[in-house]
Amino acid sequence: MKKIWLIIFCFLFGLSLIFFLSKKLFSPSPLKKMVKKEENYSIMFAGDLMFDRHIRFFAEKYGYKYILSSIKDLLAEADLVVANLEGPITNNNSISLGTKPGSTKNFIFTFDPLVAETLFEHNIRLVNLGNNHILNFGHLGYDQTKEFLEKAGVSFFGFTGVSDSHRYFVKKFGQVRVGFVNYNQFISGGYQAVEEDILDLKNKVDLLIIYCHWGNEYQAIANKVIINQAHQMVDWGADLIIGSHPHVVQPKEIYRGKRIYYSLGNFVFDQYFQPEVRKGQLVKITINDKAEILSFEELFIKLQEDGQTVLANE
Repeated sequence: MKKIWLIIFCFLFGLSLIFFLSKKLFSPSPLKKMVKKEENYSIMFAGDLMFDRHIRFFAEKYGYKYILSSIKDLLAEADLVVANLEGPITNNNSISLGTKPGSTKNFIFTFDPLVAETLFEHNIRLVNLGNNHILNFGHLGYDQTKEFLEKAGVSFFGFTGVSDSHRYFVKKFGQVRVGFVNYNQFISGGYQAVEEDILDLKNKVDLLIIYCHWGNEYQAIANKVIINQAHQMVDWGADLIIGSHPHVVQPKEIYRGKRIYYSLGNFVFDQYFQPEVRKGQLVKITINDKAEILSFEELFIKLQEDGQTVLANE
């Protein structure tokens, strides 16, 4: 009788041991359940986009996808690409196509409505409109630009002096709110507007980026006025400053731990008269779900005389 009870006891003990070990081996630990994987997001910045004159000629000849086809995969790697749209998108005929360089009409731009779709297809989903060419076709041209961009799914922001409804833009990456503000030096009240927008947004977003259209064309370095303005924007609350308009790449600066890219140069443009204007820069930042900038990647591009933008061999 004692043997039978001993056998039963050993059997039940063995079952209990197997059950205990299986729970230990195959059940996730409480610590693992609590660990949350960090999410990272990337934003790529580029300089000036101009789709009229010679760029329009090549786009109509080969198709609009041709202009950025060489770097399409690179642009697709980012969660968002941001650039400056240097002119309106309208259904008007071009008046700069075929004009003599330096003539008055040579500097008046309008882009084909297909440009809006081209931007979207190449992951350029946010554009700055606060620049010195956006009103080349007046308020009607500006209104058409917004309509074509919205229809294509491309967001926009910028101080144009026409309306305050799109002065800045806020985009969520997961739970991170990133604010995009424009400083347009070429519209009266631009500097006051950027101050107001920074002070308004800095406590409403997790990361605040200023996209500027400023400075002197074709100058290798930013002037003292621009440098002082950039420093002031950081003092107000900017986390990163991206510059455009000079058509050449200018050196970056780190002020109070924040990066200032004074000019990224050209992105799509038909300027070929010197090496500096044929070179542009792309800046890709990676942020985490705590709104910390983890890394900066700087790439250089080259503008070819066939209208294409390609990666530079550097």
